[in-house]
Amino acid sequence: MNNSVHSSAVRSRARRRLYATLTLIVGLSLGAGALPAFAAESDTATIVSQTNAARAKKGLPALKRNAALDTVAQAWAVKMAADGYKHNPNYTAQYPTGWTMAAENIALGYTSATVVPAWLASPGHYANIMAAHTDIGVGYFVAANGAGYSVQNFAKYGTLTATPTPTVSGAARVGQTLTATAGAWAPAPVVLAYQWKRGGVAISGATGRTYAVVTGDRATPLTVTVTGKKTGYTSVAKTSAATALVVDNLTATPVPRITGTARVGQTLTATPGTWSPAPVTLSYQWRRAGVVIPGATGRAFVVRSTDLGSTLTVTVVGKKTSYVSVAKQSPATAKVAAK
Repeated sequence: MNNSVHSSAVRSRARRRLYATLTLIVGLSLGAGALPAFAAESDTATIVSQTNAARAKKGLPALKRNAALDTVAQAWAVKMAADGYKHNPNYTAQYPTGWTMAAENIALGYTSATVVPAWLASPGHYANIMAAHTDIGVGYFVAANGAGYSVQNFAKYGTLTATPTPTVSGAARVGQTLTATAGAWAPAPVVLAYQWKRGGVAISGATGRTYAVVTGDRATPLTVTVTGKKTGYTSVAKTSAATALVVDNLTATPVPRITGTARVGQTLTATPGTWSPAPVTLSYQWRRAGVVIPGATGRAFVVRSTDLGSTLTVTVVGKKTSYVSVAKQSPATAKVAAK
């Protein structure tokens, strides 16, 4: 079986569209080693990586992978395997609108690791790879007979001149609302879309500028990705810095009470009540007339002569990992009496 590579290119400038098609068939012996039985994401990633590496060697910017062009390319790779090896006659009509330059490379009989070197060795394909495109889509499919079909779709779109990184305001706490600030994108108008993410994974339905934090977000950071779209321009996605880990709210935080007699030499005891969701770690701090008593951090407190004539309170603080700490203070005792 012979290996083949074909290229096609379309150029458009201002109101006048020029079409130049270059078709090359290169007969090569099939290299050693069987083709894979299926095409993984790593196959298309390899093709994109090798393409951009070749451009980098010539001082050219990397091509942005475009999901819409990926769809066009992959569909055509599959169709060639079923209907025969040829160019897609309508690939530009399947592109998102606004392109000003377009091209297509196809190949038959190569692995994802060997097809880019073959394209680079062919003048027509090389020209497409090195042209002033901005976006790339890649398709790769292995037919039942083991033949690999490869497709590159190129396009040039305008570039947004201002694509600020969004910021998030608000508390990363269950029940609170976060707000995304997208900044000023240009050239205006730019249509903005929002996607909130939990630990880097998109949250279904969370596509508004604001987001109400839910229990399922607990212990994970949140981000928002803003995607700017404008006809004739390459879409750009920018992601905010992550929030702190989301904290939840304790569901029961009772007010403590003090039992015992407020008299010098007597022992007072703090009763904290039942905090939840259990377990909640509790700590204690006794106060004299509202002022912290150094070292008085146990559940029990022996009334001292220095407390005479003052009221006493105890503050209980409940802590639990991934929850907001809560402090509750008891009602005051009567003024401490002498022995």
